[in-house]
Amino acid sequence: MGRFSVFVGGVVAWTTVAAAGPREQVTWYLSAWGSPRAVTKSFDVLSETVARETGGGFKIVVAYGESLSPMRENLDSIEVGVIEAAHVCPNNHPGKTPLLAAFELPFLPIADLNASRRLAEVYYRHPEVEKEMARFEAIALFQSSAPRYEFMGRGTPPHQLKDFIGRRLRAPGTVGDAVRALGAQPTPVPVPDIYNAIDRGLVDAATIPFPYAFGAYRIYEVADWYTYNLTAAMPNCFLAVNRPALDRLPEAYRQALMAAVPAAIDAQIAMLNAEEEKWLKVFDEYRLTRVTYSDEQRAELKSKFARGIWEKWIGDTERRGVPARAMLDYLINEAEKASAGTN
Repeated sequence: MGRFSVFVGGVVAWTTVAAAGPREQVTWYLSAWGSPRAVTKSFDVLSETVARETGGGFKIVVAYGESLSPMRENLDSIEVGVIEAAHVCPNNHPGKTPLLAAFELPFLPIADLNASRRLAEVYYRHPEVEKEMARFEAIALFQSSAPRYEFMGRGTPPHQLKDFIGRRLRAPGTVGDAVRALGAQPTPVPVPDIYNAIDRGLVDAATIPFPYAFGAYRIYEVADWYTYNLTAAMPNCFLAVNRPALDRLPEAYRQALMAAVPAAIDAQIAMLNAEEEKWLKVFDEYRLTRVTYSDEQRAELKSKFARGIWEKWIGDTERRGVPARAMLDYLINEAEKASAGTN
């Protein structure tokens, strides 16, 4: 018999998959983009664990480089059953999943990767979020953890919030709203072009997941400073799964899939933490100034800047018949508990 672990109430319990009789062969295809990297580690671990624990009966093929589906169409591909699973980010399909996009609103009280993970585990199972995903015949199985958005740029470090006024900043999605609230000008720049844009003075700084993305694109080579705890937003990408495909899984395979999830997330967070440690040392070698904000400054972010952005999101979303205010209140309350480690 094969053994697999089930995560229950914070502990790992071991159970078994019966090996008697011929195994049903099941293959899922998971659409991802780019190449294997820190923010996709969980998919590879999930695939490896499920195959091992089911004796090769259940295989998840992780296909990179948008070879199965364009990243902006992953939810649509799941809906029609072309693929069984996909790496999905709300920013890649604006307007389709407003409640999942709310997780990425600026300056939410999400302390770190572990808090984001705990929050996702609660928020994804809210009936309104499940209803949002049901429109695409999908569920959000787990968060594909990604680090917070921080800024890196050239020139005088912005030690005071007012120092952002008038600067040109590369900032996507709702982070662009935060940039406007700070008095800066959001400027669209594709991630691969950030290096040249800063080097040529087209933008003063950029925000992307910290710090591994700054390291991967070598932005530190043309920068003078970076923010460390501004936490402009937390990304909320996730593994979306086709619900009919999940329902069709043999029970043993379904249990093996669910049991593999905690280890997959653990591996991704561990890799991201290792990446942060590595790149912070590089930033120090390049003598970049680390900008750290006080508790008072962070409270000012919430009271002076965040509230207006949140209210705008509520107004825009409620016009679509979505209970945005109630859901944002719930999200913030759960974020505070997750950051305190109490949910």
